[in-house]
Amino acid sequence: MDAKRERALRGSAPPKSVLDRTFEDRFRYFLPDSKSTLVTVSGFDAFSSPALADAVRASGKRTVLLTGFTTELEVYVTSISALSRNYFSVVVSDATSTYSERVYYEALDLISRSVEVIDTRDLMKIWGE
Repeated sequence: MDAKRERALRGSAPPKSVLDRTFEDRFRYFLPDSKSTLVTVSGFDAFSSPALADAVRASGKRTVLLTGFTTELEVYVTSISALSRNYFSVVVSDATSTYSERVYYEALDLISRSVEVIDTRDLMKIWGE
């Protein structure tokens, strides 16, 4: 506990495990590159941005992976909005967060009643190691 508290006070992260490094190496594949379209959105519903809606439509993809902060608000509203636009909406549970752990889990439960909720480990299994 003392070591953990001391790391927190120094602002340093705990040492990375082999699993952390493996995840980071695999995740780099999905990071934006020079061919990626980056769109800045604001508001509770990311799809209310015409630029995002147009970019997703132009991509021809039918599945939308959602991550972000305030699981109970922005992630929830955007996931339902994507679903209403006939996208297969998938919320990546361990890539979302909020201010309260209780609210986080309640929001994921509510979201899972309408759209898919998956974590990154299962996502990696689906996409392949």
